[in-house]
Formats: sequence, structure tokens, C-alpha cells
Amino acid sequence: MRAVVAGAGLLHQVTAGHDGGRVAFRFVAGPAGEPVELTYAELDRRAARLAHALRDAGAGRGQVVALLLERGPHLLVAQLAVSMSGAAWMPLDPRNPPARLAFQVGDAASPLLLTTSDLAATAAEVAPATATWVLDDPFRQADLARRPGTPPDAGVRPLDPAYVIYTSGSTGTPKGVMVSHRSVHTYCRNATAHHGLTAADVVPQVANPAFDVTVFDTFATLLAGGTVVGAPSAVVTDPAALTALLLEQHVTVAYIPPAILALLDPAPLRDSGLRAILCAGSALGAELVNRWSRPGLTVHNGYGPTEATVICTGYVCEKTPLHGTVPIGTALPHHRAYVLDKRLRPVPVGISGQLHIAGAGLAHGYLNRPGLTAERFLPDPYSGRPGERMYATGDLVRWRPDGLLEYLGRTDRQVKLRGQRIELGEIEHVLAGHPAVRDCAVVLRGDSLAAYVAGDAGDADLRRHLAARLPTYMIPSVFVTLPELPLTPNGKLDTARLPDPAPSARRYVPPGTGTERWLAETWQELLRVRRVGADDNFFELGGNSLHGSQLAARIRRHLNVAVTTRHLFTNPVLRQLAARLDSGDTDTRSDSAAPLQPRGTRPPLFFVHPVGGSVGHYVRLAPLLGPDQPFYAIEDPGLRGAPSAPELTKRASEYIDLVRRVRPKGPYRLGGWSLGGLIAVEMARQLAGADDDVEIVVALDSGLPGGLGVPGDLEVLTAFVRDLTGIAGVRPPDLDPESFRHLARDALEEQALAVLDRAGLVPDGTHDELRTRMRLFAGNTRAMFTHRPRRFPGRLVLISAAASTATDVAAWRHLSPEFEHRTVPGDHYSMLQPPHLEELAAVLRDCLERTPLVPLRGDR
Repeated sequence: MRAVVAGAGLLHQVTAGHDGGRVAFRFVAGPAGEPVELTYAELDRRAARLAHALRDAGAGRGQVVALLLERGPHLLVAQLAVSMSGAAWMPLDPRNPPARLAFQVGDAASPLLLTTSDLAATAAEVAPATATWVLDDPFRQADLARRPGTPPDAGVRPLDPAYVIYTSGSTGTPKGVMVSHRSVHTYCRNATAHHGLTAADVVPQVANPAFDVTVFDTFATLLAGGTVVGAPSAVVTDPAALTALLLEQHVTVAYIPPAILALLDPAPLRDSGLRAILCAGSALGAELVNRWSRPGLTVHNGYGPTEATVICTGYVCEKTPLHGTVPIGTALPHHRAYVLDKRLRPVPVGISGQLHIAGAGLAHGYLNRPGLTAERFLPDPYSGRPGERMYATGDLVRWRPDGLLEYLGRTDRQVKLRGQRIELGEIEHVLAGHPAVRDCAVVLRGDSLAAYVAGDAGDADLRRHLAARLPTYMIPSVFVTLPELPLTPNGKLDTARLPDPAPSARRYVPPGTGTERWLAETWQELLRVRRVGADDNFFELGGNSLHGSQLAARIRRHLNVAVTTRHLFTNPVLRQLAARLDSGDTDTRSDSAAPLQPRGTRPPLFFVHPVGGSVGHYVRLAPLLGPDQPFYAIEDPGLRGAPSAPELTKRASEYIDLVRRVRPKGPYRLGGWSLGGLIAVEMARQLAGADDDVEIVVALDSGLPGGLGVPGDLEVLTAFVRDLTGIAGVRPPDLDPESFRHLARDALEEQALAVLDRAGLVPDGTHDELRTRMRLFAGNTRAMFTHRPRRFPGRLVLISAAASTATDVAAWRHLSPEFEHRTVPGDHYSMLQPPHLEELAAVLRDCLERTPLVPLRGDR
């Protein structure tokens, strides 16, 4: 390891002294886009020009400039430019709730916010009183082009803040951590030495730009003279896409959090140039290290809170196989690690204590929080130098006999879940703000959060309340309602007496009638739950459209009642469905849209089925939009044996007739997931052509396959298998297409059924049901690939899944003069499943609420 000198430089100086013609940053936009490259000289030039503009606008030392930017060239240029101006930059994660972003801008008193045109609407919402620059605006670009290409003299000093990053706060208020140029430069020097980074290295930007690990994959790489490779979030969060990026870009060193590393397959990368992986953010298991261990590749385990600048201790996993816990190592150069008891005295080897970090990597403290800063940043009594500080991490560790640190857990109520630091108190604070909550507690149960609530609010209402105020990763997976929270004799929460958060811990009403009891037993078997009550909801217990088809088949076979999945979608509660079956009212005709939520005074929302034909995916979405939002779903008539028009234009016309039976006159609000979004756009176009008003069309992760060849039978059936496994949430089976390519269509169908049968997705008696779905899927797929969408003269919102590659945003943009693009967590399937479903509902509610009730004329 090279000797490390404590950093005395400035963040923007990491690019200094390198060959100006070398590529500093390459942004890979995806299969459809050409990479954007910036040399060191061009990067410096662009940053300097923006820095001059910032200085002229008044930015400088002591100020915080907000950055509402996605990964890409604009973000890197902005970070360096703000640093050159003397101000500190503050990243804003566009996926966080607007209320949280607005708090950050207000708390930091940011005089200026930098963004791009695709996020300008969000910027206006979260910072209406803050000056906002749209960096890709042509006028802004023209102004920057005439500015000097050398950095301004801003008088920046090493101890000035370089950036402010907000982390979860125990009092319910996020706190901004101020990190100095000296601390950043010290870490970058440590990282380049620790990993042996050189100008030959290629490092991808995997870390979320709103988290401080971005300092490693961006600024440490630039300090070494290497090349930083950026890509959209959808690439770095998708295992297959990330693997392709690592291979195609010849990546040599990468930060990959353990949760993502566990999803990657080491085999394709075995002969690649990847030589080092840095893991940080959550516990690293020995089994994962052993799986990735090979000659020429070293896994590094890093530890560090934001308050100690990215990574402050590290361990190189050289001796494998490892067993037990992977240690977090020893303090990096110019850092000191103390393990202390409650009286700040060192504890012996093997005894647990709180980890305290000291040295050149410490942050200044918390922005506008002097009391909290004094509480967590303490005088260092062991340095021997006046004025030295140490940070109380709140982490419980111990020294091992071999001189390495072992992480044991948290000393306070902060937890780490899937790599994110979460203050349980912040969630409780927001939860307590709901008017129907008297008392509450949030605890970590295994690998998920559970909320215990004394009050009258329902689960869906509580989820909506939290989703509007907290990031998705801070929303509990389960809510348990109790008359009162259990307390100890001294009045504190008695966590030991909190019940198991399983569904059985909630109020249970046993099934009464014979039909109810039969349904309960069937649900238990299908959904693999321990107990089902009369008031349980099929979809809240984990049911999906595939389960719905299986249930309908069993009802027809065992109860001899002709039902379709539509009956389940409109009667998802067990006692309601039983009453419907007992009444004999099982008319299978479907001459209107299914009323998943018929009540409410707002304009109804009509959603069209996806390529599989079922609307079961919308059953859990509808109630999350609020009790005042009517929601109707249009199911493919092919599911009940009726013919489906082979052309989407004809299909759209038929679906318009169904909509008009519910709402004879506009204005209309339309949408759909996958194929449904494409059909909804065609419906809107036809309605506009008939002089009907369409206020908004929402497409959920819908693809535009126009221009591609129509897939053959093998490709369609392979897609069907993957679609069903995606809906069911199971891993797709390994398929060898070449072994099936010679088979005729009927034989291919049988092979597909056999594959699904082996995956446990074909219960007895459902083969015919599945064969119908398979043929319907094939017809819809061919209709989708032969359809040529045309422009719709109204508001169109595309909501993409972050980990999906299904959508071509540029192509969608051409379909409407009022186009908006939003992104939600998850992939094509999980975006409609908890926990991502709540985030999707929040975004969809926001789109609907911002849609004017004044009709948008189709001919305007």
C-alpha cells in the first residue's frame, strides 16, 4: 500500500495534473443511446464555466447549492463547479418524497438549485422560492459557453464544507452532515492507496449520488487519473444490466453493496479485468466473499458513517475461505478507532463497546444543529493534541485478538436495512403525526420493519401517510394495530411484549359458513398462509392474478360454480366472495369495466389490462389512491372465452364502449400497465378525434416495440413463462431455446406448461386455464408488436420502474406535446407489489392531483 498524506487539497482539485486528453467520465445511456464522454480538459472547462456563472449569481463560501440531478455529466460538472465556486453542494434524490426534499432545501437555506428539464417540475414543487437553473436549457448552455474555462479565484480553504448530505434523524427531522474539503481529499488519498488506483483503472458509479459512497467511485477515481463510468439507475440496480456494464466497459474496480453483489453471478466476470470490489453499507457475509473469491480479484469490506467521510476502517479479504463474521478491519491512515464504554474508557479485547472515530476524516458536524453536533462529536482525550475530536458512531463493536474490529450492531435506535441507515425514531415521529394515531412504535423484525400502532387508522391509510413524507426504504412492511402499546413498569416501551407481526397477530374473525370455510382452506393452501379469517383480503394476503386464476379454476371444479377472476377482483374479501357464490349471482358476462373502487367524487380512472389480459395487478393499487378516487379496470374479454380484436386500434374502440357504459361523457382519465398503457394512448387518440375530452393518460412501464420484428412462437412462449414467474415473484427457470426451436406451436405450448408445472405454477385442474392465458398472451404480444402508436394531443405521463429496461423514454416523448416522465423503485413486476406499490401509488396520486379538472380539448 502506498503511503498516504493527509489531504490538504480541495475537492475540485482531484482532476488536476492529469493528461487533459484522457477520458475522465463516460456516461452509458443504454442500448439506444451513444455514450457521452468528457476528457479531463473538457470536464475542467465545463465545470469552470459553470463555476463562474455561480459566482456571478452570488454563490460562494458559506452557502449550500442544491443539486436535483440524476446520474450523468450534468451532475459531475455541477459537483465540481459548486466546489470551485466556494459553496458546498447538496444532492437531492429525485425519488424521495417532495416534502422531504423541500425540507432539505429550506433547512440548508439554499439560494440556488441546479436541475435538468426532466426534473424541472419537481424542482418547482420542492423549491418554489429558490432560484432554479435548468442546466440543459439552450439559453443556459449558450450563457455558459461564453464564460472563462479556468476556475475562478473563490478563496476556497481546505476546512470549508465541500458537501452536505442529509441522513435520517432520531427526532424525526433529517440532519445535514457537513464534510470539509480536507476530509474528502484525505479519504480520496486513502482510497487510491488502499485499492492501488491508477490512471489505467475504470470505475463505475454504482452508489446513489445522494449517498457519500459516490465520493469513492467518482472523486477517488478522478484523483488517480482513471475513468469514471456512469449509467442510469435502471442499469446499476439490475443484476444483468450491471454485469453487462462491468464487462463491456472493462471495469477494474467497483463499489458494489452486499445486497446487489449477492444478486450477481460471478461466472461471467471470472475472466474479466475486475480486480477489486469494495463492499460497504451493510453487513458482508463470509459466504458471499467466498463465492466471489478468485485469483486476481480481492474483496474489500469497508465501514464508515457519513460523519466520518465514506470509509474510515477497512479489511482486505485476502485469506479465503472465510468463516463467521467478516471483520470491518482497522482504521485507515490518519484515522483512529477507539472502542469505549459508557464512561468513554477503552474496553479490553473481546469486550463490546461503542466505536468512536477520530482523525482527518471527521465531518464538521450537523448543519444548523450545534447541540446535536456537540453531543456526537466529542473532545478526543486520547490524541494528545488540543482541539482534536472523536465521533460517537452509535455502533457496537469489539476488538478481536488478531487486532481487527468486529461489528456487533447498534447501541441506539438506528438500524441498517438493505444498506440504508434508518432512524426508527424518525419513522415513529412521522407516524405519530397521523391524526388517528395515539401511540406507535417501529421495530426491526428480521429483514423488515414492523410498525405497531394504537389508533383507528387502517394499513393503507398509514402507508399513504408515510409514503408522502419518507423514502420507500423507511416504510414498514407490516402494520399491527393494538389497543395500547405494552409498557414497562417505568413507563418505557416493552418491546419484548410486542406481538408477532404476522397476519395472525391481527384481529381474527373465523369463517362461518361452509363456503367461507372451504374458501379459507383453499386460500391457505394457495397463498401459503397459516390462518385466513372471514374479513381477510385475498390480495392483502399476497394473492396475485395468477393465484386468482388458480382460485377461479378450483371454485369451478369443486363448487361447480361458473366464476371468473373478475368476481374475485370485485369481491376480494373472503366473506364477500362467499356471499356472492352462495347467492348464485355469478353472471360471467363482462359488458363494462370492473369497478375495483366505484366510490368517490373525483373523475374516475380507467385502467386497461396488461399483455396477460388480467386486471388483478390493479386490485391492490386501487385502494391506495384514496377513498375518493373511483377506479375501473378493463379486462381482456379473451379470459372469459370471448373474442379479442387482433388489432389494438379495434380493441381500443371496443374498450371505449366499455368506458362509456360507466361514464357516457368526458372528461376521461385513462391508463394501464405494460400493454395497457399502449392501448390507453390509442383510446385517448380516438376519443380526442371524436371531440371527447381526455385529461390524462398514464402508462406504467409500457414498452414501444414498434419497428421491431414480430416475435416467433418460441420467443412468445418464453416471454409468457417469464411473465408468469415475474407475476408470481419466483425465479424464472433456466430455458434453452435452441432445444425447443424445432417444435410446432402445439408442442411448444405443452413444453411451456411442463416448465411451469416444474416451477409449481400449475396446480391440478388448471392446465386448460393456463393454456387459455398462454394463447391470449401470444395474441396480445403479436398485436403489440404490429401496432404503430400515433400522437395523442394531451397530457401523457410515463411512470417507469427503476430496474426495468422496458421503456424508451425518448420514443414516448414524441407521442405527446405534454409529456412527463417519472420513475419509481422496483422492476417491471415488483413496481406493482409491496413495498414498491406504495411508492407507485404516491406518484400516481400526485400526477392525478396535479391534473387540471378543466377539460383538455382533444382539438386544442
